[in-house]
Amino acid sequence: MAEINILSDLVINKISAGEVVERPASVVKELIENSLDADADSILMEILDSGRKLILVEDNGKGMTEKDIPLSIMRYATSKIKDERDLEAISTLGFRGEALAAICAVSRLRIESRQRGSNSGFAMETEGGKAGEVFPVGIKEGTRIIVKDLFYNTPARSKFLKSDPVELSHIISVVETYSLSKHSTSFVLKSNNSSVIEVFPAKSEKERFFDLFPEFNSSDFREISAKKGTVEITGLIGDPSKNFSSMRYIFTSVNGRFVKDKLLSSAILKAYEETFPKGRYPIVYLSLKLPFEEVDVNVHPTKREIKFKTPYVVYDFICKTIFNVLHPSNRGSLSFEEAKKNLIKSESTNLSGQNYEVKEPFSLFDGVLNTLSEKEKSIAPPPSQYKVLAIWRKGFIIADSPKGLSIVDQHTLHERIRFEQLRNFIEKRGEKKQFLEVRCYSVPRNLKSRIDELCLILNEQGFQAESVGENAIGIRSYPAFFEEKEIDPLIEEFISEGGEVLKTPREHYKSVLVMRSCRGAIMLGDEISIEKAQYLLDKLFSLNAPLTCPHGRPIFYTLSENEILAKFHRR
Repeated sequence: MAEINILSDLVINKISAGEVVERPASVVKELIENSLDADADSILMEILDSGRKLILVEDNGKGMTEKDIPLSIMRYATSKIKDERDLEAISTLGFRGEALAAICAVSRLRIESRQRGSNSGFAMETEGGKAGEVFPVGIKEGTRIIVKDLFYNTPARSKFLKSDPVELSHIISVVETYSLSKHSTSFVLKSNNSSVIEVFPAKSEKERFFDLFPEFNSSDFREISAKKGTVEITGLIGDPSKNFSSMRYIFTSVNGRFVKDKLLSSAILKAYEETFPKGRYPIVYLSLKLPFEEVDVNVHPTKREIKFKTPYVVYDFICKTIFNVLHPSNRGSLSFEEAKKNLIKSESTNLSGQNYEVKEPFSLFDGVLNTLSEKEKSIAPPPSQYKVLAIWRKGFIIADSPKGLSIVDQHTLHERIRFEQLRNFIEKRGEKKQFLEVRCYSVPRNLKSRIDELCLILNEQGFQAESVGENAIGIRSYPAFFEEKEIDPLIEEFISEGGEVLKTPREHYKSVLVMRSCRGAIMLGDEISIEKAQYLLDKLFSLNAPLTCPHGRPIFYTLSENEILAKFHRR
């Protein structure tokens, strides 16, 4: 008996579907690309049950003829490639010719299309890859694709899908990215009959960006526009102070094609290096244009990754362009590495050659902390065995300790205190402070369907939170040990990190506590008094807390008396 079998077209298409159609968002992506390749300047998308039940994509593009419709679902059938030479310079968003065939194999699909200039339209229905007859239908010029019951015949694939809100967030992300890269096209996305995204033709990428993300302030961004040889870069880069715990707001496109490419991402992060803490990411929209023959888009089934003919040239150009815009005083003929070294040297005036001038977005204290607050005085902790002697270079506390001379990192010290206070508050349900009026905070579109989950987390962490309408969270009260001026940045940061927060285990949300404790802590560079430093040290030991910050960094470095004596040959 033969061991090797020739697979049927039906099985082959299902295998292709596994590569191309990972989730409902994959279907939306492929259909948007087909619409854009058909010269559509208006695309409407309707989703039911996050794409499981229905995905409808309608455009006003060129449309198809009666003969083209059945060919469109055949594997490797495409209007975008004619011969081998076209593979060397792909100018369209599609290239493999598998999208409709793959989608058709795992859904019940209906195609309706009317070619521009034609008096009639035609339609065809398929089920599990099996096509029916083409028949006349009334439709305006363009194409409408209706995908129903995705993965109905591959239940194993359905099991790997996430919850409806998560799947919807992936669809939203896809639509956002193409809305950015095609600013002259209108995009409308509806989910369960509610509008999620609605943007109309814009004059520029910048205008489209702020139409799409009105929550951002244009003053926090800088435009970039540069050209080197055959490579051209345009886009927007956010101020380093606006950073997030995920790459949610890093958008990159190449010749109008949205991609998530490691080379592009690493070039962007290299340019931002040391401008914010490790593990944080900027807001960037970067559009590259270069000759089609200098980029290979045929290296990944879903076309998310690409390959450049001269990757190092592209990488270096992106680094230099963004770096020079972020640090205009370092412009000139310097190489990227030389410019970066000079910047670090000029800003790192002390502290072991490291750049400690970089601060995190929000700080609890403004100006010099000369005195303790009345609240701190009233609840002063018992004295510890550490006596503060001095503050060194606005960052480190020098203290006499039972073991010798201790150097204390004031940021990690305060961060641990805040972490323990918040954890104790949650466990024991401490005192709260009420706002005079409910404070409302907008939620981005990709999290609107998960507002109740965000409110639950906030309530479990000592806030009194509730949903206000479809896109806002209202806060009535907050843990009493917080300063009122902390609340706005804390809640705004919490919401901006919502996608990551919702990934944390339901039972403890430790990462959220770490974020909260870090955001309000005293920073390196904040000037504090000896009185304040003594209070913090005493407070730490009264909490019986570990001598590391919640991230695991040490709070103390101690030189023993024997070590000091030995250095001066006193032993």
